Amino acid sequence: MYARGISLFPYLSDPFSRTGYEHYYDGESGTGYLAWRIKTIQRSTARDRQSSYGASSEGASHEDGLGGPTARREPQFVPETVLSEDEYKEAITLIKHSADEDTIKKKMKLTFDFCRNMGLDPQQSSNVLSVFPHFKDVKGLVEQDFVLMFGEDVSGKFLEKWTTTFKKKIIQQCRKLASTSELDDLLLAADTPEDGTEVDDDIGHSSVLSPPGSPQLSSTLYPPGSRETFSTVSPPEASTTSNPRLLLSPRTPWPSNFRVNWEKMPQEIRSAIANSTRPNLAARRAMIRCLADQMREHNPNPKRAICVKIVNDIVQKYPKYFGDVDDDDGVAGASLVQQVKTRIEHVNRNNTLARVRKNRPSIPGVRAHGRGPMDQYGCVRWSPEELPSGETEESLLEMKKEMQQLYAQVGMAGAERGALQRWHEMTYILQRRELNADPSYSISKIKDDWPFLFSQKGLFSHFSELTGISILEKLPVAIDQRSQTIMDYFQQQKTLGVGKVLEAYQEENGNKAICIILCLLAHFKEDGIFLTADPSATAADIQRAITLPNTPRLVVQGETLSADMWLMSMEGTCVMGPHSNPLNRVAALFAAYYAFNLQYPAEASSTLEFIQRAFCGINPQTGSKAEKKRGLNAPVCTLLRKLLDFELMGK
Repeated sequence: MYARGISLFPYLSDPFSRTGYEHYYDGESGTGYLAWRIKTIQRSTARDRQSSYGASSEGASHEDGLGGPTARREPQFVPETVLSEDEYKEAITLIKHSADEDTIKKKMKLTFDFCRNMGLDPQQSSNVLSVFPHFKDVKGLVEQDFVLMFGEDVSGKFLEKWTTTFKKKIIQQCRKLASTSELDDLLLAADTPEDGTEVDDDIGHSSVLSPPGSPQLSSTLYPPGSRETFSTVSPPEASTTSNPRLLLSPRTPWPSNFRVNWEKMPQEIRSAIANSTRPNLAARRAMIRCLADQMREHNPNPKRAICVKIVNDIVQKYPKYFGDVDDDDGVAGASLVQQVKTRIEHVNRNNTLARVRKNRPSIPGVRAHGRGPMDQYGCVRWSPEELPSGETEESLLEMKKEMQQLYAQVGMAGAERGALQRWHEMTYILQRRELNADPSYSISKIKDDWPFLFSQKGLFSHFSELTGISILEKLPVAIDQRSQTIMDYFQQQKTLGVGKVLEAYQEENGNKAICIILCLLAHFKEDGIFLTADPSATAADIQRAITLPNTPRLVVQGETLSADMWLMSMEGTCVMGPHSNPLNRVAALFAAYYAFNLQYPAEASSTLEFIQRAFCGINPQTGSKAEKKRGLNAPVCTLLRKLLDFELMGK
């Protein structure tokens, strides 16, 4: 009958399901929207009939007919003595101020009638927890009240039927809910092996990953007592694996005990590990599919944080085979995280029950909760609290005043004074307080208070304190080491936009660092870094001739590839320059986003994140400074991985 009714509306059919109408009615389980709605209507009709019957019955009240928690019923508990109103008040006062649990439980038993009547009174029920606050912190009070109301026999029926009747049904329903870390932990704690075997807690303290063929991996894959082992590369012809549930402690979330089953990985991956070589792209994709399938056995849609943990364990074990190598020989797994999470989302594209939705701010662009992780992203001293040794608030404010006076006397030339570097370092804590204010100050206000923060020395010094990175040392070396690989890769790709940049670049006249940035902008199809102006124009001329955006921009006086002079604009005004060093312009622009708590704009987010990760070595596994991204930037991770493969596997 249900199916016949649904077939009248073919556009409601789900093309990806078996019958097309499981969401409306599933005959095997008796569930679905239609079934649930009919049951709800039947339940409401029965309640109405019961209420009507109760109202018309002789000696029965409307409340008695309804039943449930709000019904007035005679409790099984009969107190030995009935307290007066004053005695109730004295007992309640003692309950509030006592710390002895036995005394609290004894007095709560005496005041049971008072508490019950208060809960049934619509005008007083909201005050129960304020009058009896120990319901929240003394274990057993709720159970005690339940036993006093229904007696030992009735109160124990739920626990008697929990294992046989309720537990399995509740777990089944919970598995259909959207996945959250709290729900995963509860389901894991509720799950027990089907054969009732106890789980060894020592498993949780062993290494999360073991290389193929290791004794540790063999012992976890085979049942206790089995002496089977297998080679590093080739799996046995027949092997028996233990129940995957046995690998998990019921008190530990599954990611903590997750082990990659390397024997199920493609032959190419196992051969690459055995031969100490980096797997090719096809093998890597096959490995990602296999890894995602293994993770989804525990959770159909693992969160990014879980993917990060599991990938980090893999990269720590096999950094040369699966890691993203930066210029300091450090290792990160950003691209592998992105690929694994993308694969999981692809598999779940038609499974609406496995998706996790997050509430978004109701007004785009408006802060919901003030300063947050995006402002602190990649920083090591975002909000210092301790004053410099030997300094006070008054002495630091005096330094700030002296810097303002110096700027008033000699302008930006004061940035070259010897004492200024020390003053800037000492007053860093005051600078961060003002820069971290919420709501944030305007750039003009910040420049009035800290004028030398807009000098190259001041900005780069502040960035060094903020991130722990000397950008004038890090950026030139990183670009010099990677520039040729990047240019060779782009020349091989022969994309239209990048090709035009490479054709215009002349090594004798152009700057290679600027060429790399322009190639990245063309590759990511962005244009949010450079603006061009007349070589003879002053800052005032530029502000009149060009509509300057709010986000930082580099205003180049002349041709972008060959011009030496540049200025930097923010909030519609030129705030730095003119200066001559072309590489310093890129360093200043990038440092400004961190120093002033600015998000990467959509028109330059990928290029700036590439500079951040590839050249500056700032590689947080989660979060982003981009306006519309909450996690790792997929195009950036893809390019980083392709460049690494291009470099390691031959050009």
